[in-house]
Amino acid sequence: MHIAPNPAQDRVTLYPPTPAAAGGQLLVYNASGRLVWKAALPGYVSDYTFLVTGLPAGIYFCKVGATTQKLAVIG
Repeated sequence: MHIAPNPAQDRVTLYPPTPAAAGGQLLVYNASGRLVWKAALPGYVSDYTFLVTGLPAGIYFCKVGATTQKLAVIG
């Protein structure tokens, strides 16, 4: 899985590890491990763009299936 841009300020695009991983859920956790956002991913997509403007600046972890990617949100 890849996330760009990283660090991000307003929106990011997530590239799932495989298109089959889409159709699952995107879970976003803060640095304390608290779930702060989730979204259903459409099936068989090669990328998914979402806004991070509602998240305070900090370090987050985006999880799709068993894959996790660190994301830095800047103010």
